Amino acid sequence: MRYALIGCGRVSGCHVSAAVENGLKIVALCDVVQSKAEAKKKEFSLPDSTRIYADYHEMLQKEKPQLVAVAAQSGSHAQIALDCIE
Repeated sequence: MRYALIGCGRVSGCHVSAAVENGLKIVALCDVVQSKAEAKKKEFSLPDSTRIYADYHEMLQKEKPQLVAVAAQSGSHAQIALDCIE
């Protein structure tokens, strides 16, 4: 299953860890601060094929994930979820 994570802050490590443990293909990490996503990719030794994005709209369009975890700031969850569903 193609998996993507939006938001690479405090709780994101739990999401990445669960995705890895469940054999999901992590296709992208997204954070408005790209260095956070890059650090998370390095921390979990994700493959080079895992792409980094600052704009989740672009990520959704290019990667077409089947499952997305939203770990962005709590006030933004609803809109991001609606955009993912669309």
